Amino acid sequence: MRGPMMQALLGDRFKLKVHRESREIPVYEMTLAKGGAKLQPYQEGSCIPLDRFQMGGGQPFTSMCGMLKTNRNGATDVNGSTIANLCRLLSSLADRDIIDKTGITGMFDIHFDTHPVEPPRSLSDPSSGPPTAVEMAQFTSERFAQFQAALPKLGLKLEPAKGSGEYLVIDRVERPSEN
Repeated sequence: MRGPMMQALLGDRFKLKVHRESREIPVYEMTLAKGGAKLQPYQEGSCIPLDRFQMGGGQPFTSMCGMLKTNRNGATDVNGSTIANLCRLLSSLADRDIIDKTGITGMFDIHFDTHPVEPPRSLSDPSSGPPTAVEMAQFTSERFAQFQAALPKLGLKLEPAKGSGEYLVIDRVERPSEN
């Protein structure tokens, strides 16, 4: 729905009319914990910037900057990341968006003391079919709980709050016309 060509196609084919609305929704605000941030500054070479990342080449795998990387013992690193990027990554595991209210600028190599979470069987065994929504929700919920528990060691915390969310509202839609 974001591109004008897609909007025009849906408008022509389905007589689709939409508008956007802002509503107050639950969010988490990432703030500083008592004692302030305990973050390690970004070390050049700790990750590969996305624009220089190449697969293969016979070199050992180094993580891409700003991406979650879980090691063998289950700990997770996000090297070369801003706090805003960390909030986006954690939002993908949370039940709501996470908004950066720390005021911290710069890039960091962030380490989370997490432990392995058993993924749904279907992720490790494709023959068992795709994971159910319940399995995926449980998996992401467990992962998020680990990150949330590890934040105080970094001098960060999450607090429930209210924020603005944008919704796409369908005003009108019809059956498509025949070709």
